[in-house]
Amino acid sequence: MFRLLVFSAALAVAWFLTGLVFPAWVHPQVWLMLGFLFVVTAAGHWYLQSRLAKDRDNIMVPYLLFTFVRLITSLVFILTLVRRNADGLVAFLGNFFLLYFLYVGFEIHWLLTNLRRNSDSLP
Repeated sequence: MFRLLVFSAALAVAWFLTGLVFPAWVHPQVWLMLGFLFVVTAAGHWYLQSRLAKDRDNIMVPYLLFTFVRLITSLVFILTLVRRNADGLVAFLGNFFLLYFLYVGFEIHWLLTNLRRNSDSLP
């Protein structure tokens, strides 16, 4: 969880600095996006960690379930915000999907590191 906090803080600083240099690239609701993706990723980490503690060998189904839930909640989030405010749609979608893929990459890195550590202890 600490790594997720550090990663999110680094993203927040990067987005803040980008907003200072290139204000047209950063959508005003980027902080809401960042918070949403942080909460979804933290919930996923908690869920996957609890499943990994119960059964180390069968993590694929819970991971795919979480990926599906994250995709659906992200689509609902996007549709809700776009319906409410359609200004800066290109910046909004660009910011959201860039953050989305960065968080997915972080999650894959976390999962591979965790699984590699667990596979080293197998005979």
